[in-house]
Amino acid sequence: LNLLLASNLLWVLTIYSLKTYQFTRLSYNFNEQIGGLLKAALLHAFCTMAFLYLIKESEVYSRIQLGITYGLFIVAATAARIALLLSMQLYRQAGYNYKRYAVIGHDDTIEYIKAFYEQRPQLGYRYSGLFEFRGHTTDEAALETFMEQGGLDYVYCCLSVLSNQQIR
Repeated sequence: LNLLLASNLLWVLTIYSLKTYQFTRLSYNFNEQIGGLLKAALLHAFCTMAFLYLIKESEVYSRIQLGITYGLFIVAATAARIALLLSMQLYRQAGYNYKRYAVIGHDDTIEYIKAFYEQRPQLGYRYSGLFEFRGHTTDEAALETFMEQGGLDYVYCCLSVLSNQQIR
């Protein structure tokens, strides 16, 4: 079996089992990404060394050679993640890749939601407004029009101030 093919298949299995690349906007954390990369690289290195020992090829590849290879891999992968993160920030500063959200109803929860996203601008969420339903159908129509025009990606509802009819 070709060592390069076996190593690549092992890498795919490693990142799949550790879920290294599975994250969302809200769960993305650069430090956790680097930590996941290091865990995956260490597991891959140990499995590769065990594989080399099992097929009796461990004499061909020195530990120093494997250490340098994995060291360069980790540096290159970290640099790629940093470049991707910086390019995403520049892209968002240019006004692209934002998700817009609005809140329906008015209570103390609104301030928590707004503060959460304002403290984390790297998530790429923008506050689009507050819709209060005070029994007026014009408010509901304005919200529907706004949503149909593609103005919103997410709507948060303050259930404590809305009736069942308004929620539907």
